[in-house]
Amino acid sequence: MLPDFNSLRQQASEEADFRSLEHRSDNCFSYLRIFQKFDKAQGQTAFSQQLFTLALLNTQIINASIHSSHCSGTITTVHPNPSTSAVISEWLTSCVSLNFIHANVRYTEGDAAVDLLTHHAIAEMGGHAAQYATTAVINLRKRYQHVLAGGWWVSGLDPLGDWQPMNWGQFKPVTPRTSWRDPDKVIKYEAPAKQSTRALFLAVSWADGLKIAERYQRGDAYQQRLKQAIHKAYPDATGLSHAQTLALTLDRLSAPSTEFDTDTLVDTHIDKNFWPWWLSDPTLPVLITEGAKKAGAALSAGHPAIALPGVYNGYRSKDRLGNPITPTLIPDIAAITGPKRPILLAFDQDDKPQTRRHVAIAIARFGQLLIQTDCHVNIVRWPVKDGKGIDDLIANHSADACHKAIKTALTFEEWQLWQALDNRLTIGSSLGLKSKTLKVLTPDTFPEHGIIAIAAPKGSGKTNLINELVAHQPKVLLAGHRISLMRHLCERCGIYYRGDLDKQNGRFITGSGYTLRVGTCVDSLLAIDPNSFAGCDLVLDEVCQVLRHLLTSSTCNQQGKRPVLLTRFRQLLQSARRIIIADADLDDSAIRYIQQLRTQDNPNTELLRQANQLFLIRNNYQAPGYAVRFIQAPDSSAIMGELLHDLKQGDRIYIATDSKRGSKRIHRLIDELQTSLKQENANLLLNSETSGGETERAFMESPDRHLTTISLQAVIGSPSTATGLSIEGDHFDKVYGLFYGASSTDADMAQALGRVRAPVPRVVWCAKYGRSFSKVGRQTSPSALRDLLKQKTQANTLLIRASLSEVHQRALSHYDWEQDPHIRYWSQIEAQRNRSMWSLRTALKVRLMHEGNQVEVVTLGKNQKAHVLLKEAREDMKIEQAIAVEAAVNLTKAEATLLGQLESLEPQQQLALQKYEIAKFYGLPIDEVDADVVLSDNNGRSRGQILNLERMLEPETAAEADIRALERQGQWQQGYTPWDLSNATLKREMRVRLGLDQFLALGKNWDKESLSTFKENALNYAPQIKAVLNFTVSPEMSAAQMLNQLLEQMGVLCVSSQPRREGHRVRIYELDPVCYEQKLAILARRKACREQPEKDGTAPPFNYLDGEGCATQKTLIRMELEKWRWEASPTPWVIQDEVGQMVTIRGESGCTFLVGRSELVPWNEPI
Repeated sequence: MLPDFNSLRQQASEEADFRSLEHRSDNCFSYLRIFQKFDKAQGQTAFSQQLFTLALLNTQIINASIHSSHCSGTITTVHPNPSTSAVISEWLTSCVSLNFIHANVRYTEGDAAVDLLTHHAIAEMGGHAAQYATTAVINLRKRYQHVLAGGWWVSGLDPLGDWQPMNWGQFKPVTPRTSWRDPDKVIKYEAPAKQSTRALFLAVSWADGLKIAERYQRGDAYQQRLKQAIHKAYPDATGLSHAQTLALTLDRLSAPSTEFDTDTLVDTHIDKNFWPWWLSDPTLPVLITEGAKKAGAALSAGHPAIALPGVYNGYRSKDRLGNPITPTLIPDIAAITGPKRPILLAFDQDDKPQTRRHVAIAIARFGQLLIQTDCHVNIVRWPVKDGKGIDDLIANHSADACHKAIKTALTFEEWQLWQALDNRLTIGSSLGLKSKTLKVLTPDTFPEHGIIAIAAPKGSGKTNLINELVAHQPKVLLAGHRISLMRHLCERCGIYYRGDLDKQNGRFITGSGYTLRVGTCVDSLLAIDPNSFAGCDLVLDEVCQVLRHLLTSSTCNQQGKRPVLLTRFRQLLQSARRIIIADADLDDSAIRYIQQLRTQDNPNTELLRQANQLFLIRNNYQAPGYAVRFIQAPDSSAIMGELLHDLKQGDRIYIATDSKRGSKRIHRLIDELQTSLKQENANLLLNSETSGGETERAFMESPDRHLTTISLQAVIGSPSTATGLSIEGDHFDKVYGLFYGASSTDADMAQALGRVRAPVPRVVWCAKYGRSFSKVGRQTSPSALRDLLKQKTQANTLLIRASLSEVHQRALSHYDWEQDPHIRYWSQIEAQRNRSMWSLRTALKVRLMHEGNQVEVVTLGKNQKAHVLLKEAREDMKIEQAIAVEAAVNLTKAEATLLGQLESLEPQQQLALQKYEIAKFYGLPIDEVDADVVLSDNNGRSRGQILNLERMLEPETAAEADIRALERQGQWQQGYTPWDLSNATLKREMRVRLGLDQFLALGKNWDKESLSTFKENALNYAPQIKAVLNFTVSPEMSAAQMLNQLLEQMGVLCVSSQPRREGHRVRIYELDPVCYEQKLAILARRKACREQPEKDGTAPPFNYLDGEGCATQKTLIRMELEKWRWEASPTPWVIQDEVGQMVTIRGESGCTFLVGRSELVPWNEPI
C-alpha cells in the first residue's frame, strides 16, 4: 500500500527523529526520509510544494525529483513539474514499480533532450562538428526539434561495457512526429541517431532483485549477497543477526534514505551486479519483451526481463548500408545466450491478422537464431482480449496472470505447431460466424454456382447443413473415403449408396426407377459418368481426408488406377454446378487444389470465373472444450492401467485408437477383466475386420439409437471410426485415446477423440513419434519432398531406361514437377504428415489446446502390471491368430480372387484369404501353411524383406517391378503419379554401391578392422542412403551396426563369435546360416512359381474391385445389353465403363474386371 502523504506532511512538520526509525522497514518512513532530504537541501517551502504535488497524484506517486543520469553516471536534482507527474502516471499505469522508475527513467526537455538523440551522430561526424554548429549538425538537430517540448528517457546497464550505465536508450517525446513515408503513422519512440539498436537491461534495486531471485528459487543465494553488500557499506552492522541485517537491508535499500550521501545512495539502492550475477547461472531464464515499460512491468512482477525496441530488433539481417547479410543476433543478446539458457519471448499479442503474421515471422527468425546458440526457447502467449502487451496483461488481470502465462509458455516446437494451426486457413471468408451451430444458416444464404466451403468446428452441424443444401436437388453426388462413413452420410442425407444400386446404360437404378442422387467412395469414381452428373451438387464432407485418401491410399492405386481416378475427379469437379466442401480442419491448400482442378484445361475464362467463385463460411466459435488428462509415458501401460481401473469401477468408456492390433489387444484385456469380475457387460470392437458385422454396421449407421437400445460398457474404435461417426447422447462417462503412431496424424486423433460430442473428460496417451511417414521421404518441406521424388524418379528411370518403352520415357521426362496440381498438393499433405509423425505427441497436445480444451499434462512411468498384461496379450494373440490362419479353409485361386473383390468379409473369410496370400507369396502348397509359417511372416513384414533380398540377388526382378508399376498406370493413358512408382532398381543400386552383395555369401566372415572401408563408404553415401533406403548412418555408429541394420532390411541376420587371434579375442561376424538358407529356399520356390504360373482359367492379375475395390454380392439384374465373351468364362459379360483401350466388364455375379478391349469378342462368337 502506498503511504498516506497527508499524514507524512503532518509528521514532517513535527521535526521527527529519523535516526530512531532507521531499523524500521515501514515504507512510509523510507519515503519520509526522502522528503526530509529535500527539506534540508531546499528549505521547507520546496519540500511542502513537492509533497503537495505528489499528494495530488493520489496512488500514482514516485520520487520524481531524484534520478540517475545514465549518460553521466551522476545524480541530478530536478524540480517537479506537471510533465514529470505525467511520466510517473504513465509508468505506474503499466504496473512498473517505483524502484524501477526511480532507477531508470527521467524526464528531460529542451537542448538536453536533443543532445540525448544526437550526441553519438555528432561525435561520428568528427572534424568541427563537435565544436561548431556546422550545417550537418544544424540539420541533424532540426530533425529532432519536436523533442524540445520534452519527454521521458529510459536507459539501462551495458552488458558489453562492464555493466556501466548505457549511453543508448529510448526517448518518448511529448509531441511525437509522424512518419515521412506514412503521414498517418505516429512515431511514438525515438532512439539515438546513427547508433545501432541495443537491448535494455534496466537497473534493478536490491529489493526487486530479491523478489526475482526468490521466485526462481535463488532467494538464499541472493540474501547472502545482500548481507555482503550491507556489511560492506555499513561495517557497524556486522554484529546484527541475519534477520536484523535483512530487515535493515530491505529498509535502507528499498528506496533512497536521507542519512546516506549521494554516492552511497546509488551504491546501496541499485544492485549494479544483479545482471552479471543472474546471467552467471546458465540455467536461469531471461524474458525478452518489446519495450522498456513492458520489461519494467515484468521485472516488477518478479521476472528477469530485458527489452528490445521491437520484435525485429533482436537480430540483424542488413548491414549499416542496408545490404542483406546472414541474420545474426545483436551483440547484447548474443552476450546472454549459452548452452541450455531458457529464453522466454513475450512479445505483444496483436489482434490485427497482418501484424500477427509479421510478429510470427520475427519470432520464428529470432527463435531459430537463439536455438542455434543452444538456448531453450519458449514463447509466452495470452489471449488478445486480456491485453496487448505483458504490462496490459498485468494491469488488467494482476501479476498472477503474468505468472500463469510464463508457466504455460509453449516450447518453440509447440509454438511452431500452434502457428501452423493458426495459419492453415488464411483465405478471406465470405461469411463469418461465431455460433455454436450452423442452424442460423438457411439454403437461400448460399450461391447457386461455384465452390461452397464450410470451415466449422466439430459437432457444429456441418452435415445437417449439407443435408439442407442438397435436400431438393435432383442431382447430387456425395464422395467420401470410407464405406461406413458414406453409408452413414447417405442415410442422413437421403442419398442412395452406390454399392446398393444396380446400373443400366450408365444410369443407376433403384427399386422404383433411375436416380442421380448417389453417394460413393472416391475409389469408385470410374463408375460415375461425368456427363450424367453434369450440373450436380458435388459434396466432399471431411474434404481434407477425402483428398488425402484419393492421392495417397493404396486402394486408389490398385492396378495403377490412381491417374485415371484423378482424371475422373477433375472431370466431375468441372461438370458440377456447385461443389460443397466441409471440414473442421479446412486449409488453404485444399481449397486451392479444388480451384486449380476446376479450371484446369478449360478455355472458357468467364465460365471458369463463375464456376470457381468461392463462398467461404468460417465459424470461429470455440466450444468450452473438455478436460484432457494428457499422459506422457514411455508406453501405453500407464494409461491401460487407468482404463482397466475405471472399467472395474463401472465407468462407461469410449476408446479411440489408431491401430487395429491395438484395438484388438484392448478388447481382449477388457473381456478378460470382465470375465474375472464375473461381469456380463457387453463391449463393441469396431475395426476393419469387424465393420461388416450386423451389430457393428447398425452401430455405425445410428450410434445413438444403438446405444439407447443396447447397454455397452466399452466401445473400441479404430481409425475406421475416426470420421463420420457422431455420438450425440450422454452414453459415456469418459473417452480414452490410445495412439501408438501406427497410422493416424494428430488431426485424425483429435477427430477420433471428438466422436463423442458430450464434454466428458478425456484421458489420452500418444507415442512420442509416429511411424506412418511418407514412403518417399521424411522431409517436412513440400518443395524438398518434391525435389527428392524428382531425383529418385529420374535416377531410377535412368537405370531402367533400356527396358522402358519410348512412351514411358517421354512421359516421365516431360512430367511437370512444379506446376502439376496433383503433385503440388500431394507434397503438401505428405510434408504435413511427416511434420506430424516427427512430433506426434507434441502435435496432438498442441492441437487439443488449440481447440480450446483444458489440457493437463501428467508424466508417468510404466505400469508394470499392465505392461505384463499387454505383453502376454500380444503374444497370445499372435499365436492364436497363427493357429486360426492354419485352420482356415484352403482357397483356390478363383475363390481367393472372388473374396478379394467383396465389399466386406466375415472373419473366417479374412483368415482364409490371408492363408492363401501367404501360400502364394512363399511358393508353398496351401495345405503346408502352418502356424510357424504364419508367425515367421510377421504380419507381412517378412515379405517386404524377402522382396528386397530377391531384387538384390536377382536384378531382373527389380527392373520388372518398376516396369510393371509404370505399365499399370500407363495402360490408362492418363499420365502417371510418380509417388506410386516403386524405385526398386534404385534401391538395389544403392545396396550394390555400398557393397552389400559382397556380404551375402555363406562362410564369409568379417571383423571390425575389415569393415573400416565399408563404414567410410557408407558415411560418404549417407545422404543417398537416407533418401533411398530411409536409413540414417552417423559417425557415432559402429561399422557392424551399420552393416547389420542394412542387412536386416533384407531379412538377413548375422551371428558373432570371439575366437583368439595372436593372444587376443576378436569379435567375428558372419551370416546366420540357418536363417540365410531359409531365405534362399523361399527365393527358389518363388522363382519356380514365376517360371510355371498357375493356369486355372481365373481372372488375370490386373482385375480390380468394383468401385471402392469391392464387388457387390447380389445378383445382377438381367438387362438387354450387348454381351461379350472373355477368355474361357462360361457366362457373358457386359461393358460397364470404358477409358481408352481399357474397359470395365461386369458379370452376372456382380464381379467386375479391368481388361483390354481387344480381349473381348461377341458372345455368339467362339474364342
